[in-house]
Amino acid sequence: MIQKAIRQILVNDAGVSALVGTRVYPIHVDGPITTPYIKYLTVSDARIFKTIRPPRMQISCWADDFATVRQLAEAVIAALDDYRGIVDGTAIESIQFLNAPELYEAETRLYHIPCDFRVTYRE
Repeated sequence: MIQKAIRQILVNDAGVSALVGTRVYPIHVDGPITTPYIKYLTVSDARIFKTIRPPRMQISCWADDFATVRQLAEAVIAALDDYRGIVDGTAIESIQFLNAPELYEAETRLYHIPCDFRVTYRE
């Protein structure tokens, strides 16, 4: 599963783990979460041929302050952009960084940078 592979890349990256440790979660987690943290989800998915898939994935960085969320987003981009390799049995052909708007969520009082990537992998 590509989501598991992406999580593994992030928690094993020194730059990312220095900021969040293992606080890398799927789209929804019940209960409070210590900041900073990352949530990931698949935004869109398609199939090319029978075994190649290029989903667009969003790796959302969350923190209490702008400097930390920016640093975390930069670490995520550095860990994933141009990545190729086999992770947990998943053959990742390429990961391409697409976009990372800077947001502030007034309701939670958290800074948020959703980093979008195109991930091409073989099933």
